[in-house]
Amino acid sequence: MKKILACAVVLFLAPIGAYADDAPAASAPTVQDSLAPPGCEQPALPAAEGADHTASRLHKSDDKAAFNAKFQAYRDCMKAYTDGQGELAKKHIAAANAAVKAVNDYIAALNEAQGGN
Repeated sequence: MKKILACAVVLFLAPIGAYADDAPAASAPTVQDSLAPPGCEQPALPAAEGADHTASRLHKSDDKAAFNAKFQAYRDCMKAYTDGQGELAKKHIAAANAAVKAVNDYIAALNEAQGGN
């Protein structure tokens, strides 16, 4: 909502730009993201019981323990990845909110400088 309000204010006050200096506006900074897919290795799915009703691999205790260890490592890796992406998202949201505040503060100062319009 803040972004929409800021955009509306900017569009409403756009004619004020005619009074601005002829200096070129600064270009927007590049956003660096870490959107690489997770490098977590999924364990192979256990073999299901076959048509001849042979036991699945997970019915053997050694295979079950090995699968559980691989699954736990996969789950921990994915949790670390999603937690890291969540932290990046928080930083991006904070940066966007700071940018909106900077624009709003600038527009308020500009309005004040022009007599409070």
